[in-house]
Amino acid sequence: MTSGPGLRPRLRVAPVGWSVEREREFSQRLTLYNAGLQRMARNLLRQVVSSYLARDTATVQALHGIKTLAVEMAFAMCDGEWSCLGELFDRHWRLNQILDPHTTNAPIDNLLARVRRGLPHLASP
Repeated sequence: MTSGPGLRPRLRVAPVGWSVEREREFSQRLTLYNAGLQRMARNLLRQVVSSYLARDTATVQALHGIKTLAVEMAFAMCDGEWSCLGELFDRHWRLNQILDPHTTNAPIDNLLARVRRGLPHLASP
C-alpha cells in the first residue's frame, strides 16, 4: 500500500499476487509475538512528527530508510526471498529504535537476541 502526501492522502493498494505455494511458504515462516507492550500511538506520532518538522537528522534519515525498506520488502515478498525479507525486517526494527527507543522492552530484546544468534548474518547491529 502506498499513499500520496497531504492531510487526506489517497491510498493505493497493490496486491502481492502470490501463488498458493508462495503464500504457504510465507505463512510457514511468519511468527507473530504478543510483546505485551502497550503505548499510545498518538504520543509516538506527535513525537516523530515534531522531530521531523524540526528536521532532526536522525529522524529524517530513519523515516527515509523505512520508506526505502518498504519498497525492498515488497520486492523480497514477491520474489519469495525470505532470508532477505528477514534482514529487511531487522533493519526496519533498528530504524524504529531510532524513532522511539521505548518501542522495545527486555523480553523483546532477549527474544530478538536469540533469533539473531540463530541467524549469524543478523548477529551484529
